Amino acid sequence: MPLLRPRLLCLLGCLVLAGVVHAQDVTGRWRVREGTIKYEVSHVLHGAVGQSSRVQGELDCRAAVCSVHLSVPVASFGSGHAERDGDARALLESARFPLAEVRGTGRLLEPETAVVQGTVRLAGGQAALRPTRFRVERGWWSLRVRGQFALSLAELGIAPPALLGVPISDTVWIYVDLHFAAR
Repeated sequence: MPLLRPRLLCLLGCLVLAGVVHAQDVTGRWRVREGTIKYEVSHVLHGAVGQSSRVQGELDCRAAVCSVHLSVPVASFGSGHAERDGDARALLESARFPLAEVRGTGRLLEPETAVVQGTVRLAGGQAALRPTRFRVERGWWSLRVRGQFALSLAELGIAPPALLGVPISDTVWIYVDLHFAAR
């Protein structure tokens, strides 16, 4: 029995070291298990934050490079203010364009940082997702991805709504917190 313990400890140590050495290798397919996407808009009088937990999507990774596809039903976003949410759905034509989508490529630069770039589609428009850093935490069979990026309403072809004749800011901040499970 005394010889078994050192072998078991060596095996456990080797597994832990292998996980650290290959932290950047996320090869495989990963599906969103849970998470939230939040948006934040601002106006000189006040701002609004809405969120959805109905995120779907996957990562298809080869070593440290992943293709990214995420989607969220536009109608699932809520700010806690029913009238504002209804106005937002009407502005974004959620019946005609039911999904907000992100497609692109992510590249792990270091063990806990990835850069993602691609395209955002919303309300029939399309905008570039410029290279944006995200924090990546790797578990045994999971990934957690967190970060934020800015979107321009003008680039998407969306006229900013106005309150008391003053339009909201053209920049909408998007906050991402997603948990992926290996498929």
